[in-house]
Amino acid sequence: MYSSSYSRSLLSSSDAVNSSIWLIVSIILAVVGGILIYFLFLSKKNEGYKWQ
Repeated sequence: MYSSSYSRSLLSSSDAVNSSIWLIVSIILAVVGGILIYFLFLSKKNEGYKWQ
């Protein structure tokens, strides 16, 4: 009979929530990866190592 815009607005808000969740997850993974790279390769312990 009639078209409801409620389902479309609900869908778009859930898409926004999903994309914001993925944004937060990717930021957390980037920070953890940066910390791992720092401690594995750039720490003072590895400073004297010479690459061949």
